[in-house]
Amino acid sequence: MITRIWAYAIVNPATDLAAFRRSVTGLGLTDVALFVNGLDEERFAISPARERVLADAIMDLHRDGVSPHLVSWLRPTERWMNDAALRLRALCMTWGVRSLQFDAEEPWTRH
Repeated sequence: MITRIWAYAIVNPATDLAAFRRSVTGLGLTDVALFVNGLDEERFAISPARERVLADAIMDLHRDGVSPHLVSWLRPTERWMNDAALRLRALCMTWGVRSLQFDAEEPWTRH
């Protein structure tokens, strides 16, 4: 029996949070992973606007009984890793995020 159904963000919650919420609940998802940053950024950062969008989406996921997860692109520099670890750990704790994932495929091959 399938007990968990995962998806990366189906629609961009920054564009349409209501559509995002309908997609998640309509598909019966149990877990949703949201990307926190863009692929082409040279330094790790999350803008205040993006942080608000993520916080709103995560609150809705919690209300709907869906486990939120965060995903970040990863770059192989000490500064990137330190900045990401410092900021993302705090956000995971504050928002009650179930896991933090890193996608290292593309960024690592660019350097």
